[in-house]
Amino acid sequence: MGGDQNVGSDDEDDLPVLRKLENDIGSTMELPECGKHDLFSEIHLNELKKLEKQLEQVENEKSLLTQNLKESQSASDKCKSDLENLASRIYKLGSHIRSLEHLGTQTSKVVSDHKTEDGKSNASLEYYQQWFSLASKEIDQLHGDLEELERQLNSSEETLSLKDELIMLKNKLIDREQKTMELESNVRLLGELATDASASLDNAQNDLVVITDELAQLALQMSVLNGKSITLNPIVVKTTKETEENDPRLDVLRTRLKSDVFIKELESLTEASFVAKSLRNVLDQIKVLKESVKHINR
Repeated sequence: MGGDQNVGSDDEDDLPVLRKLENDIGSTMELPECGKHDLFSEIHLNELKKLEKQLEQVENEKSLLTQNLKESQSASDKCKSDLENLASRIYKLGSHIRSLEHLGTQTSKVVSDHKTEDGKSNASLEYYQQWFSLASKEIDQLHGDLEELERQLNSSEETLSLKDELIMLKNKLIDREQKTMELESNVRLLGELATDASASLDNAQNDLVVITDELAQLALQMSVLNGKSITLNPIVVKTTKETEENDPRLDVLRTRLKSDVFIKELESLTEASFVAKSLRNVLDQIKVLKESVKHINR
């Protein structure tokens, strides 16, 4: 019994030591778990920081690419606008060149007709014809280059059709302008002729005044010789103002002509009928004087 008691006491004495050893072993077993957890957290945090830096770098690159894209788009729009302006200028230049070709064709016809009418050519005319021929060749070459450039611009069929129609209309307009210039030149020539005719009519009217005075003196002398008075119909010289007021044809001219310059040049032509009437009166006076002379001879 005594031995059993000793054994039990020994077990109780050894129990605290065992518990302490167990606690020590437990604590040593828990330390690696805590250390492992902290190490994972640190690695995870470092990875997150790296990812944040990469994300920030990607965002910066994205902003830079967006800015470059906007600049490229703006440059592309500007190039497109410049290309459209260039195409418009090319079409305009092409229309001018075609107009020059049209004028060259018309000039060649005029030169040929002129040589045919005269039957001979002069040196200056041949020189200008050669110059026009060389200029026409250069224009043809430039025309071909422009057509090649227009084909490279890839213009639509509608645009090309409208361009050709505009060129045709412009050529017609040039023809009309040439005819208008010719008509204006003819009108100016007619105005000059009218001015010359007006001066001739004024001279004729002045001569009529002198003739009238001479006839009046002759009539007075014949009256003395015959012993009776001879009456002659007087010739009244009308002024330009009276002619304008009495002649309705000036009103017709004003309604038909748009330029006052030509009207002024043609106004004096209306005195032609008055001069003709005055000449008839002079002839009548001469007949009266002739009768008086016959009476004296009898």
